Amino acid sequence: MRLLPMGSLLAFLPLLATPAVAREEERAWSGNIAVGAGMRPDYLGSDDLEATPYVAGRINYGKFYLDFQGEQVRLNVSPFEGLAFGPMIDVENKRDDGVKSPLVAKLPQIDDALEAGGFVAYSRRAIFSDRDELTVMANYLADTSDTFDGGVGAVSISYGRRLNGRWSVGGSAKLDIVDKKYAQTYFGVTSSQSAVSGLPAYDLKGGVRDVALSVKVGYALSDHWNLQVLGGYKRLTGDFADSPLVKGEGSADQFSAAIAIGYRF
Repeated sequence: MRLLPMGSLLAFLPLLATPAVAREEERAWSGNIAVGAGMRPDYLGSDDLEATPYVAGRINYGKFYLDFQGEQVRLNVSPFEGLAFGPMIDVENKRDDGVKSPLVAKLPQIDDALEAGGFVAYSRRAIFSDRDELTVMANYLADTSDTFDGGVGAVSISYGRRLNGRWSVGGSAKLDIVDKKYAQTYFGVTSSQSAVSGLPAYDLKGGVRDVALSVKVGYALSDHWNLQVLGGYKRLTGDFADSPLVKGEGSADQFSAAIAIGYRF
């Protein structure tokens, strides 16, 4: 089952990592979880959308937390206020013959890739008001499942603000950076694959894969329940946008969206 990581949103969706903008009461355990449904491209670079579940949340214990956005999980082990770091895992979703493009469907299937690594983030509150927070984050992950045998990284900035007692908004911008092994696995076409699929052979190096933007709007239904609407846009860049999987069979403009119901405890 593919999950949409729209809390990073959109990950693709990451992306959206909208920070919590209200201080929790001083207590050992707290957290939140959101469950809903969304839409995203059926492979990265496709112009066809598929429905997907959306699950995100965070469990806090003092300054430590476990954050999950779709299949991405981060564990903060930092005891310092405002500074977070720790291990991180994610799943790069498979590409199979179920994609809607008939030519891409003829390419070899790519299994789910389990990625593991770490992250570091710095957050600061009260930037423009006493109800907002700004976060910058960087992470690096390596394939541990022999799917593409490479590495991926990202840098992002996110901002969230509570407007009043019920409404809150947030947004983020992110750069995804990948190495040649990742690039060739997901966007390249070998000569033998070209003969089978009809797509032109294509070789590319690593680099900035995309620039992603996301937005999140929340409305508090009660002290514990809330409604969330999320949207994301990702623009593939350079050689990635010129890949025949994208330029010929898909689009460099990638859109995603989700709606979810959240619970805070």
